[in-house]
Amino acid sequence: MIGYTQNQIVSLALQQESSTDTVVAGIDHETGKFKRKAVAMKEKIRVGIIGAGRMAYWHLKGYKNNKDVEVAAIAGKTKANIEKLKESFNIPHGYTNYREMLNAEKLDAVNITTPTHTHCQITIDCLQAGCHVLCEKPMALSLEEARQMIEAERAANKILMIGFSQRFYKEFSYGFL
Repeated sequence: MIGYTQNQIVSLALQQESSTDTVVAGIDHETGKFKRKAVAMKEKIRVGIIGAGRMAYWHLKGYKNNKDVEVAAIAGKTKANIEKLKESFNIPHGYTNYREMLNAEKLDAVNITTPTHTHCQITIDCLQAGCHVLCEKPMALSLEEARQMIEAERAANKILMIGFSQRFYKEFSYGFL
């Protein structure tokens, strides 16, 4: 992401490493190296989930184990799925329209787990609403859509991360260390 100072790690992800620390990991654009750093969070990160299907379930399982994250709301198309996930993961609010969720909730970040053809517009809407975005892979259907998403990220001065989950497995990160 362009526009940040050279010392900032610009591709951020949260992952639970121990009971006391959250790991902030990403690429340092000054050195090009992958870095991991344990940090203590001062406040919980308020996250909204967009998509109420199978991928949302797996993402919610991960958030459930992270003491630094509060899943504040979920939005999806199928009311029954929304209600089931709300109950299973103790999510206080559910919406059938993600834009309503963005307007009603004070979210820090949004996790997009919808089908690929929806990623571009939803990502842009979330960034424009002031949220950091974790978008499930693949990023977009075309290079043009990916460019639009990156432009929206830069304009909002927020972080857009694509959920290439294996980048944080030690077996795959040795080349970066």
